[in-house]
Amino acid sequence: MSKIRVSFSAGFLYIKKGCIARGGFEPPLPAPKASMLDHYTTGLYFFCFLVVGFFVLVCSVAFIVYCLWYWVVVWGHGVGVLFFPFFPFSFLFILLRLYFWLMKKKIFAIIIFFLVLAAAAGYIDLTARNTVVVPSELLWTFNTSGFIISSPFAAEGSVYFGSGDRRLYAVSAVTGDLMWDFDAGGSIYSSPRVEDGVVYFGSHDTQLYALDTMDGSVLWSVQTGGPVYATPAVEDEMVYFTSTDNNLYAVDKADGSVKWRFKMGALSVTSPLVVGDLVVTGSCDDNIYGVDRVSGREVWRVETGGAVVSSPTYSDGVVYVGSHDHFLYAIDAGSGDVLWKFETGSYVQSSPVVSGSLVIFGSDDGSIYAVDKQDGRRVWSFQADEMVFTTPLVHRGVVYFGSGSVAYGVALSDGSLLWSQVLDDTIYSSPAVLGDRLFFASYGRRLYAFKLGS
Repeated sequence: MSKIRVSFSAGFLYIKKGCIARGGFEPPLPAPKASMLDHYTTGLYFFCFLVVGFFVLVCSVAFIVYCLWYWVVVWGHGVGVLFFPFFPFSFLFILLRLYFWLMKKKIFAIIIFFLVLAAAAGYIDLTARNTVVVPSELLWTFNTSGFIISSPFAAEGSVYFGSGDRRLYAVSAVTGDLMWDFDAGGSIYSSPRVEDGVVYFGSHDTQLYALDTMDGSVLWSVQTGGPVYATPAVEDEMVYFTSTDNNLYAVDKADGSVKWRFKMGALSVTSPLVVGDLVVTGSCDDNIYGVDRVSGREVWRVETGGAVVSSPTYSDGVVYVGSHDHFLYAIDAGSGDVLWKFETGSYVQSSPVVSGSLVIFGSDDGSIYAVDKQDGRRVWSFQADEMVFTTPLVHRGVVYFGSGSVAYGVALSDGSLLWSQVLDDTIYSSPAVLGDRLFFASYGRRLYAFKLGS
């Protein structure tokens, strides 16, 4: 029989068999979307690389054929004398003839010049994008009148986040000025999600809200039977979210009408993940569920050895999620089979993120881990001073996360420390990024904006 454990953490109390939640249940935030200009310039650079590469290949083949022809036909030598010691001098002579011929074709030479220039510019630009950057200065802070557990979501030039003062805030990402705020009926632990001009979030008043990002006006709300702590998932025309009334909900994105609800064995603070035809979520009943997104029927479940408050992430047919049994699980999304699991020294409440071949996540043992996503082999780990239950953010070669009151940035390649900053209080929320701005929030009622530099 499992013990009843009590935890007071991050300003709220759970008394639940086998379930302790601390606020590290937000899902991995989506990567910042590239602008259309980024897409066009990247496409242009790729085209220039392709053209120049093709030109070099064709010219190399043509030049070799030309040299052979000139040597054998024009100068009347046999192929066997190609190995004659003076052949390199003849080869140089032919090269000079070809060079002067190309110089007479001025248009051709100009085109090649600009193609090479564009390719070089592309190389420099792509190299700059892959350069590791860390915060260089604190730009501004924004104070609320309540604690902050809700992770900021940065989009459309604004930063959205909730607070213990019952308000959802929208502040300018550039200046930190207040754009608008919305007074919900209870404290906001849920991290907001912004899609198509709408911000979705849950509240302790048992409701899920959909607000207009322009002015914060209410578009619709859904009443549940318990506080809504998790971040909703938005996919196609549906919004999926969990509640502490033990249900996973599917509601219409247009008006919030409930399409179905799936009953779990205990409360859930896990943010659901849409994977193909499934919605994957966890529960404090120790299970990870795969639910049909159309009918709401259970397709598979994985039983772990502890409560699941970590939110799942997905890559290449595999779902990754942590549990209070100290393990990170890799689960086949189609069948629900456990492919491998990685053991840490304590609860895994942090939601994992996938970057390249790595799965990165934190543990209450104070470490952040990077493991190979194929077999769960540890690649590196970094030991922080306190528990790590926030979701890491990977941006331009750096992994950002909070532990205690310290914001960290470690190298994605090897986990070495690149940057750290002590904030005014414990960091329960996960960082966000928008352009050259990095955002951290603390329990001490403050949102921080840092400028990213080399």
